[in-house]
Amino acid sequence: QRDDHEPIPAQLSVREGLLGQRIQELESHGECVTIMCVGESGVGKSTLLSNIFTVPIVHSVPKPTVKIVETSVKFECDGIPITVHLIDTPGYGDNMDIRSSFAHVRKYLDARFRQALKRESQVQRQERHVLDNMMGVDAILYFFSPHRCKTVDLEFLKSIQGYATIIPILAKADTMTADELAEFRSTVIKKLKETGIKVFHSPFAIISSPYVVRSHHNSRGELVHGREYPWGTAESENELHSDLPALRRCLITEGLSELHESTRRYYERYRSDQLQRKNSVLNRVLRAALSFFQTALVIFAVKEAPRIKEELMEAELPPPVTYEPPASIMPVAPPPPPSQRLGGLKGWLAG
Repeated sequence: QRDDHEPIPAQLSVREGLLGQRIQELESHGECVTIMCVGESGVGKSTLLSNIFTVPIVHSVPKPTVKIVETSVKFECDGIPITVHLIDTPGYGDNMDIRSSFAHVRKYLDARFRQALKRESQVQRQERHVLDNMMGVDAILYFFSPHRCKTVDLEFLKSIQGYATIIPILAKADTMTADELAEFRSTVIKKLKETGIKVFHSPFAIISSPYVVRSHHNSRGELVHGREYPWGTAESENELHSDLPALRRCLITEGLSELHESTRRYYERYRSDQLQRKNSVLNRVLRAALSFFQTALVIFAVKEAPRIKEELMEAELPPPVTYEPPASIMPVAPPPPPSQRLGGLKGWLAG
């Protein structure tokens, strides 16, 4: 029973109540995002993944990625546990067969959908928030080399539509002047629109570096990642130089919910297609089996009909049944002929 002196708790509004429940859920389960980097060799895919969430993915001397590499990063932001799955892919310049490299990426994306469908179809499934975080790839960061928007780039982006959300990246923005960068950004946007490729955000111009510039500090006196040039230092975290902070906000604080919704939509489309295909195959098998048995029955009837007819004709029928009355029953005398019946009548009348 509540004490009379205990203050009555304020009644929450619907908005406050729902937001409070959502915050409790986030504090308990956290958030998760899966990011894949795809592009030509040497454009800084591994370095960008390292810079986005300050995780040491690359070595002091960056080495080329020769296979698909998955790295998980866990950290806490404002009391919310966040898990980031980073997927680095080999640069397609490392393989002479470019389309084979792209097919390898598509196969990987398809495999993630297939694994998610398998997990969801199990009798004892994992918790819903775990399944939701393992459906596929939330964002594909596609790297355009400086000054180049090639046909093969557009072909690949068109082929992966429906697998994951696409975010274009203008790599090595520090190798272009401000005017060149603006022109290149406009070119990429135009090409994407002409080919009907839908993207989540306009291209981000990125400067990424695995190195800390020890001779340079930012406005807060902190060491920064960047690249030194005779004319100055290009800072990765300076929004006057690079869109890296804006990309980080897009992936986490501003666009994560929408990215999750897109991933769910892509997965549901894949799931529906797979179930329809499975049902179609099952129906074809059943129809083929029914057709086979019907054909076999007709062949058997045609082949065995003469023999069955002959056996029926040769079969002996049972003898006819005759009835003989018992000896104790006397036979009934037949009636007299009409002449005798008439004579008797006349005698009776005369008498």
